[in-house]
Amino acid sequence: MRAIIVLAVIVSLCDARQSLSATPKPQQRTIARCEYAASEGVNPIGSGCTIFQKRFEVLPSAPIVYRLETFSSLSAARAAETASSTVVQAAGKVWLIAVATKGSRSTMGNFVAEIGPLALKHAAAYELTVGEARFGPDAINLPHTHPGPEAWYLLRGTQCLELANGRTIRAHAGESAAAPADTPMRLTFLDQRDALLMVIGDAARPWSSPSTWKPLNLCESTK
Repeated sequence: MRAIIVLAVIVSLCDARQSLSATPKPQQRTIARCEYAASEGVNPIGSGCTIFQKRFEVLPSAPIVYRLETFSSLSAARAAETASSTVVQAAGKVWLIAVATKGSRSTMGNFVAEIGPLALKHAAAYELTVGEARFGPDAINLPHTHPGPEAWYLLRGTQCLELANGRTIRAHAGESAAAPADTPMRLTFLDQRDALLMVIGDAARPWSSPSTWKPLNLCESTK
């Protein structure tokens, strides 16, 4: 009888260990970060976010917006590039992203969107940061600020932006969103999101800085 009891205990312990080992581990979440591109205008496959930067000194005439256009070829986009615009290859297309006067258009470009008007502070020089960011719900965007207005144009998926003033801004594929300069913010990626991003600001300041602001997780509560 004793041998049977001991055997039963051993079996129970083995079952418990198997049950524990079968319990799924919490999903590891990664911090959403952007890296500088090794090749201008191209986001390598597998990279979550790649950015490209361009400096210039003279702003276009007001009112100023981010202007997004696509071109039939890289050479055509390069030919239309100005001091305040740069070329990005994303989602199988060639894009020209510009800081431009509202209503202006490039020759031979296919107009996609304008985002603005943009409230810009005077600076001796400006830095335009553009890129493509591909993240999913497993990525965490930490609170941060930018020296100038940031904007997104969504190529795929949905995002929700929480601002320090208590606002939330939701955007879907084919839509844009924007946040003002020096405003603490945090993005939540509601699904597999792919977006073009733009920041224009004082070239003497970092394009992105961490913030001590504590989000209220308003985007998570509205999923």
